[in-house]
This record gives sequence, C-alpha cells and structure tokens, in this order.
Amino acid sequence: MTYDCFLSGIAPKSSQTFQIKFRALTKTRPYAMQVDGGRVAIADGVGAPYSRWGNFSTLFRSTTGSLHNPRTYKQDTVAKASITLADDEVTLVRQSNSRFEGRVRATVRYDGDAANNRLSVDASAPGVRFVGTDPVTVACHDSCDVPGGSFMQGEERTFDLLFEAPADAEPGVVRASGHLETRWEGTGVVPEKTPANNNLSFDIDISGPAMPPAGFTTLGIAATDLVYGPVGGSGSRTGSTTVTITNTGDATAASPMITFPVDGQNQDWSATWPCPMVLRRPDKILCISEPLLPGANRAITFMFSTESAVPSGPVTVRSTLPRTRRGGSCPAAAPRPRTRSGSVPERTWQIDPPGGSPAAGHSPARTC
Repeated sequence: MTYDCFLSGIAPKSSQTFQIKFRALTKTRPYAMQVDGGRVAIADGVGAPYSRWGNFSTLFRSTTGSLHNPRTYKQDTVAKASITLADDEVTLVRQSNSRFEGRVRATVRYDGDAANNRLSVDASAPGVRFVGTDPVTVACHDSCDVPGGSFMQGEERTFDLLFEAPADAEPGVVRASGHLETRWEGTGVVPEKTPANNNLSFDIDISGPAMPPAGFTTLGIAATDLVYGPVGGSGSRTGSTTVTITNTGDATAASPMITFPVDGQNQDWSATWPCPMVLRRPDKILCISEPLLPGANRAITFMFSTESAVPSGPVTVRSTLPRTRRGGSCPAAAPRPRTRSGSVPERTWQIDPPGGSPAAGHSPARTC
C-alpha cells in the first residue's frame, strides 16, 4: 500500500528535511527484527510522475533496545481475534419512554499482528436491535466498531453492547447471534485464523409486562420557556423548548401527539426533532411520539429559529391522542377498551420572558 504526504513548497535549488513516522502493531521481542521492502519517492503535485524510488529497511528494537543481529520479521497474514460475553443472556427492561433497553459486557482480544485499523462487531435478534457500544467511538447501530481503534498484538478491551426493543415488543426470550470482524484499509476484512472465536450466540430476555391495551387515559403537558439566543451570521436566532408529556391514567397512550401552530414567526427545525414521525399541516406541525405507558413521562426538546426583528410573544403547544372514532366526548364509563380523540388544554409560554421564570405545568385533563 502506498501513502501520499503533502509537503510545503520547496524553492529552486533548495532542499527540505522531514521525518516520516511509522507504527507497528507487533509486540516487542527479546531480539531485534528487520524487514525489507520499504521505498519512498517524490512527485511535484497530484498526478505528476514519481521520481526514482529510494529503498529502505525497517528495524525493530529488541526489549533491551538493541538493533544488533536482527532477525527477519514476518507479519501475520491472518487475524487472531476473539470475542466473549460476560453473560449468555441479555435482559431488556422497560424504560420510562416505554421501550425496552439492556446491555451486556463484551471482551475482545487480538493475539496476532496482522494489519488492522479497526475491529467491528454486529449482532441481531428477532424484534431486537443492536444500537451501539459503551464507550462509543462513533454513533452506530447493527454493526459497530470496537472502541479504541487499532489493536496491538496481545491487547484486550472490555466494553458494553447495547440493545433495544420497541414498546410493543412481546415479553419473552429470543435467540441472538453476533460476529466479530477485523478490517484493514485497502483490503477490507482480514481473514481469521479461528473463525469460531469470532462468533456469538446468546439469549435476549425481553422482561416486563406486555403493552397494556389502548383505552382511556389522562395526559398532562408542561413546557420550559422558549428563549432565543443572540443573532447569528444569517440574521436569525435559534432556541429550544423542552416539552414534557405525562400519562397519569391507567391505560397506554398509543400515539401521543404534540402540536405546534404555524404562526409565521417561529420557524421549526423539525429535521432535528426526535420524533418517530412529523406531520406538517397548513396551520400546524405535529410530532407523533412513541407509546406512553401509564405513569410514564417523556421529555422532548424542540429546536426553533426566528428572525431578529420578531418581538417576544406567546406560542402554544398541546398534546392529543389520535382520533380513531368519529364525534363524541369521553363517556362516563368504558365497558371495553377503546380510544377516541381528545386533548389537554393548550399550554402557552413566552419567548424571551422579561425576567420571568419558566411557567409551571397545568393540571392534566381527561382524554379518551
């Protein structure tokens, strides 16, 4: 593999001295080592022909620092990686947002010195998603890099694999599988000496009660003040508000909706809203949230922007349940589970309040 490095300009009839650093992933040995085949050349710009190649050898110091009598270094051509789990079962527990979440501790070891710039692990199970690692190198799901980058020979790392299931997942045990791969830029996946060491097979226990049936419920809503920051380079200001919805009833709110009216002043940044679905209407924009269990609450932060000339003023937000039947208000009693449209009273707050504190939440209203 050839690497290019750009230098600063060199004046006519002058020279430039620089160092090139290399890194080896092999462990230090009691004896010095040597490998031939290195070469270097220079070109005047991208696409220009190379000069004559100059050859060089690479020396590896021994554990005592000696370079005498080096032996020929032979790098592994196959990976010697392995992955193990601290437990053969992962338990997913229902969270306040109604979804199931869980984790398991994994240990990855690399016993060879084959070239690698990252190791990655994937995992899957029916109805469950692998959603990342902790710690994390970069946000990922389904397939994630092992945190920490390249492995030295004999290095071992421990981290957590994170799993998630939707709110309506059926409780029970499902079988999961996973796989570890060693990768090297330019060649893709590095072959493994013992493939069985790279495979995972384990159970995932979705623990807890099933989603209660949809029925009568009570929703409450509260919001922090929406305060805009200073004017940016584009002449606009950005700000955010956090809206909290609470299900104080005894049945699941299947699809809570948070609605903002379109007022022509506060421009929504709906692309950043953490909503599974956003619907836009001529006079309003709706965030369709995930199911909310009885007693649960959910806080969602919404970003907005406004032109600097827009004065402070009230905006409104409300929470509702989708309409599944036509007409009518909540009956006094429900002989069987059902859902109908309903809403909590509108909630208002101020933009750039003049020294005021965030308004308190209101009493929840019955919805069905």
